[in-house]
Amino acid sequence: MSYQRIQTPRIYTDNINWLLSLGAIDTSAITTNLASTDFTQGSLLELYDMKLSNVVKIGSHNGTALTSSSSSIYFDIDTGISTNANQDSNYLFLTHNLEDMGAKFRIIVADTLESDDTVPAMTGIVNAPDASGWAVPADNGWSLITWADTTGNNNQHIRLEIAPATGNYNSATLQLSTIQIGEYFTFPHSPDMGVKKSIVYDGVKKQQSIGGHTYANASHVRPPNWIKEPWAEGSTSTAAPYGRSGRINLDMSFSYLADTDVYPNEFYERQYIASGNDITSNLVFRTNGGMFPFLFQFDKDTATDKDSFLWCRLNDTPSFTQVANRVWDTSIKLIEEY
Repeated sequence: MSYQRIQTPRIYTDNINWLLSLGAIDTSAITTNLASTDFTQGSLLELYDMKLSNVVKIGSHNGTALTSSSSSIYFDIDTGISTNANQDSNYLFLTHNLEDMGAKFRIIVADTLESDDTVPAMTGIVNAPDASGWAVPADNGWSLITWADTTGNNNQHIRLEIAPATGNYNSATLQLSTIQIGEYFTFPHSPDMGVKKSIVYDGVKKQQSIGGHTYANASHVRPPNWIKEPWAEGSTSTAAPYGRSGRINLDMSFSYLADTDVYPNEFYERQYIASGNDITSNLVFRTNGGMFPFLFQFDKDTATDKDSFLWCRLNDTPSFTQVANRVWDTSIKLIEEY
């Protein structure tokens, strides 16, 4: 959406780091069919560190060069939730060079892998056109898909499968910098008028000399590149010079929210947190009040431009003010994450 016009926002929060932080799972729940020696830069766990500029490189599949391999590569998460309680608003945010690789990807869900595998119907949001149940990115950069679990789906395991679109992989090195899997939440309505947006330079420090001159230095002035520059898509996997600088700061207020849109049915029942469709469950709890960054979409119905998204975190934990019976107001402050 050009000009970052805010209508009805949507957020995409990560389940993996949230479950790890609660002790619900540990790092042994994250597995792959690759050997550790297949990683030529970085490691398996770094794919889940939510640092989009931390590029992990994979050069082989169990010792076989990728250009000689037609085998699928798996990345699996055992969520530990075996009661089909995962929500039906699931997503995958993936940064990659899959166009270079001539590769495709899909999601598989199961309670017992290789036994009750199900391939859910995926919806491509960004750079993920469907081809017979696979997403085949037309560009390097990043992709976003969503899928819904039908009633009764076995979904304790969520597996990302990457495979050649035809034959073997085209390139010698697979590059990924994040695998983010979780659930998305759409705000019940647009924010109030008076949204505040600013660009801050928190890495720039100024000092005035005795003679009155001002000197400045900077530890950082812009987001680092991902596999390409942030939000870019293209046929190369080389980042181009990146023009914008600063960090986007966004403050929004929401009025007249129903209590069912604000809070889960019960605070102390895990099932209501896991399946809740409210701001507290999906934004506050799943980010631990700003501990984890998340993907913010300015309007749920627009995802075609680079300006449609912001990689950010809570700049302050929201508070809620009751303004009528079962009606609440809140303000949400976001700060761009590098």
